Amino acid sequence: MQQRKVTIEPFWNRMPRFFLYALTPPALLVLVALAFLNAFLLNLTGLGQFGLLLALGASLVALVFSVKYGYDILERTAHGYLTPPPLDRETLLEGYELPFKQLGVIVALMLAGAAIGSVFPPAAVVFAIAAFALLPAIVMTLAIERSMASALNPAVLFRVAFSIGWPYFAVFALVLLLNGGSGTVMAMFGRELPIAARAFVAGFAQNFFRFYEP
Repeated sequence: MQQRKVTIEPFWNRMPRFFLYALTPPALLVLVALAFLNAFLLNLTGLGQFGLLLALGASLVALVFSVKYGYDILERTAHGYLTPPPLDRETLLEGYELPFKQLGVIVALMLAGAAIGSVFPPAAVVFAIAAFALLPAIVMTLAIERSMASALNPAVLFRVAFSIGWPYFAVFALVLLLNGGSGTVMAMFGRELPIAARAFVAGFAQNFFRFYEP
């Protein structure tokens, strides 16, 4: 992707059109496809153990692609392109190391938290809060440096957060809101729907908000 020097308008100046990004093709096509897949996989769970295993495997693949597409969005917007990534060969087949590195970082943080908690439980609470607060910096570091070591380095993470300054707190507040977004959508619109429709709405909402985290 050719880089260009641009000034990106802060997301809080683009409300509410900021949330139209994920509803723009081809991101909208990805959302609809993943939502239909979520509804379809629900039917497989009724086909016995094989169907359940197939559904779990397909769900994992869909999750990995969703997170990867979120990283593609982050990289593209960082270069000043305010349209979703195209569904080309690069998007569909390349760059899948980042979701697995993110998973590795999360597992490493959980193990570190458990180790700290076994020695001094109150410190584990502080560690968990700090890790969650640094989550945006972790994602940014992974997207830029593609290194688990950097994403687990407190010096790197704090440097990223402090270099952004007070807007970092706005990003963190947005992440907090996005984490509860899909649950809010389901509470408002999903309770009275048939099971298949509920699965569609849940898949759409989860990936919609994930694209903004990622």
